[in-house]
Amino acid sequence: MSKKGAKNQGKKANAEEEVAASDEKIVLATVLEILGRTGSRGQVTQVRVSFAEGEHGKFRRLIRNVRGPVQKDDMLVLLESEREARRLR
Repeated sequence: MSKKGAKNQGKKANAEEEVAASDEKIVLATVLEILGRTGSRGQVTQVRVSFAEGEHGKFRRLIRNVRGPVQKDDMLVLLESEREARRLR
């Protein structure tokens, strides 16, 4: 293997380790209802999601924007679960 190829292999391994380290804060959410379409061309769907919080089994509900096909009772993987989307006007 050339020197350039060996350098790229090291970068690839480092990138895989970073992805594995970032997977620790994944939160699963269930789509409760579809609120509507948003975006300049309607490419984003605004949904209300619910996920179980760790403390005392408390359920939280947030409004999130989702790209791609989504329907009621779908499971979403959220990398960030604190930020809420603004409501449609």
